Amino acid sequence: MPLDDPRLSKAARLSAASVLNVLLALPAGCLDEGPAPPVVTSAAPLPALSAAFRSRDGWTGADGAYSIPLDSQRTLWLFGDTFVGKIRGGRRRDTTMIHNSAAWQDTGGPDRPARFFYGSRSGEAADLLACRQQGSWYWPCDGVLVDGRLFLFCMVVKEDPGMAEPFQFKVARHDLLVIENPQDEPPGWRITTVYLPHAERISYGVSCLLDKEYLYAFSSYPPAAEPTLKHPLVLCRIRLDRLSALDMSAWEYWSADPEGGTTGGRWSRSPDRAAVLFRDAAPEMTVRPAGGISGYLACYMEPNFGGRILLRRALRPEGPWSEPVVAYSCPERRKGILLYSAKAHPELVRRPGEVVITYCRNLAGSLKAQLEQPFVYFPQFVRICLKDRR
Repeated sequence: MPLDDPRLSKAARLSAASVLNVLLALPAGCLDEGPAPPVVTSAAPLPALSAAFRSRDGWTGADGAYSIPLDSQRTLWLFGDTFVGKIRGGRRRDTTMIHNSAAWQDTGGPDRPARFFYGSRSGEAADLLACRQQGSWYWPCDGVLVDGRLFLFCMVVKEDPGMAEPFQFKVARHDLLVIENPQDEPPGWRITTVYLPHAERISYGVSCLLDKEYLYAFSSYPPAAEPTLKHPLVLCRIRLDRLSALDMSAWEYWSADPEGGTTGGRWSRSPDRAAVLFRDAAPEMTVRPAGGISGYLACYMEPNFGGRILLRRALRPEGPWSEPVVAYSCPERRKGILLYSAKAHPELVRRPGEVVITYCRNLAGSLKAQLEQPFVYFPQFVRICLKDRR
């Protein structure tokens, strides 16, 4: 509504004019709010892909669901808490839960089947990725292939019995696992654990992005957390040659403008002034190139298990990032099911402007509920179609 519109009261016109004068007096660049978000033209479930992960024997459900292409025909999937056992007669039987597992998926075939992997100890199912710290375990995050090695970020998680089910855990830090032979079957991986700097402040690798000579690690930043926005997003990077040399002193952090501007920034070796890219991010999410759409897309579930998948867009990894747009409202939103961990998987896309997304589901009750409703705890696949809006 223009300021001279007769429907505006005198007080409203004066107030609006005052705000406009303040905005016009700001330094150039302070009003840059990022590019427009993409336009969602359609969204629908992908039941055939979801069915490829509904195993009834052995691996019988998990969350997490990060994917890392190993080559043009095969993707590595990494999962968090995983059921191993059987599904018979509408419930889980002879079942145990481990903390992480993996799968290979043939992305070139028409049905795109998955083959699952986990560890074994004394003849029993065990974590694929074993944490050296007593009483702790790994939940895999994102990773990248560099010169034939897989660099994989993982949460280090401990039990916290004081929390309500199913949240009886706390994340202590993030580690970097270097897998020397990622093309081999996962139980035969040779793994080196690398400890990350400033791990008490930076939760590295909730999403990874390779761009020219750098690995960019989008990361949660607990020091800037708020009661309802617990995972503000910051950006770290390391040169690929320093990463390959395991020189963890070479990490840099996108930091706030030292002159106090709102959109400027610089790369710093210290995270003391880490710039928050946006505050409503998630502990598991993805940032990926947007095929057929200019720039990058951030994909994540809205905070507090809200059940809506959000997309933001930026032209550079450090932003500025657009406002979020709702890409998909999960149909389970009002059925007492926890919805979380939305991620995009470009290797499954078949045409420009398409985004294939997974999200995870969990039951708010006890482990007993998971046994009695076995098909809740599997990744769900969705196809989103977009058009560019520059």
